[in-house]
Order: sequence, then C-alpha cells, then structure tokens
Amino acid sequence: MNTSWVAASGILSSEIDDHRHSLGLTVEIVGGRTCELAHTSMDSKTRFETWGVDLETFERLAIPAIQGGRGVTIVDELGPVQLMSTRFREGVASLFLRPGLVLATAPQNFDPFVDHLKHMDGVTTLPVNFHTRDELAKNLVSLLQGAMAARQVTSNWMRSILSTIGFIDVSMTATWAGCSA
Repeated sequence: MNTSWVAASGILSSEIDDHRHSLGLTVEIVGGRTCELAHTSMDSKTRFETWGVDLETFERLAIPAIQGGRGVTIVDELGPVQLMSTRFREGVASLFLRPGLVLATAPQNFDPFVDHLKHMDGVTTLPVNFHTRDELAKNLVSLLQGAMAARQVTSNWMRSILSTIGFIDVSMTATWAGCSA
C-alpha cells in the first residue's frame, strides 16, 4: 500500500481518570504542549459538574492550534467543556467556513452549535461506536484521499469530516493524529 503522511494541526482531548471515576480533561496541541482543561481539584469559578475549568489557558493554547494550516485540522473534541468557551466556538465556526480539511469529534445529539456544523454543505459524518470503530481509520483515510483529490479540481474544496462519537478511546485519537493518505 502506498501511503504518505498528512500534515496535521489542532487539539486532542483526553479524559483523566483513576480507573473508577472521571477526574477531568487534558488537551494536547498536536505536536506540542498539553494543558489541563478541567479537573476535580482545580480551583476555578468556571465549573462543569464537579470539575473546575481553566478556559483562559485552554483558549490561549487551543484557539491558535485550530486556526488551520497545511493538511488536516483536528478538533477533538467539540465537547461540553470545550464549548463553554465562546472564543473556541467562534474559532471552530470560522474553521468550518474556510477552505480546508477538518476532522472533528463530538458527542451525538447534544448541542445545537454542533448540529449546525454537522449539517453544513461539504460535511460528512461518521458514527463511531462499538460496531463501527474498527473501520474508522480506513473510512477516514478514504475520505481524506477524496478530499485531497477534490482540492486539485475546485477552488471551493472544503471537505469537513465530523465524526459523531458514541465513545472515544486513546488509541482512536492516536490514529487520527497520524492519519495516512
């Protein structure tokens, strides 16, 4: 199989847990720093359930990371904690309006903003659950190859891939960061 790596920028979110309870979230900038977005021990006036949330640090690191660049912009994820930030929502909306390839993850049917993104022209959604997750990498590579080919044909080549998440695990996130096409 002839493969080549696709340049990627963006963010990857990971849950912090103690194998019994969810304790918070970290956000990793693709190829860069990691910040703690939320944690049960975080002292913050901004709260999500039992977590304190550090929106200032998140915005400072995540918004520049999703501004797009060469290749694919990854936004993992469009979750309730991340979407507490109005500036992040604005950055995501801008990203989806510009030419480029976007790979985003979001919980299924939870937010009108995300539902709007999923119904935009050029957006393809892929459900991810126990039954579909093994085929995800192959399907994403196929969509990315098609989008990259379409880019050469038309000036309006936005092909966004929004994956509707039933659940997400670290191995799937790592696969997205190194997508081959």
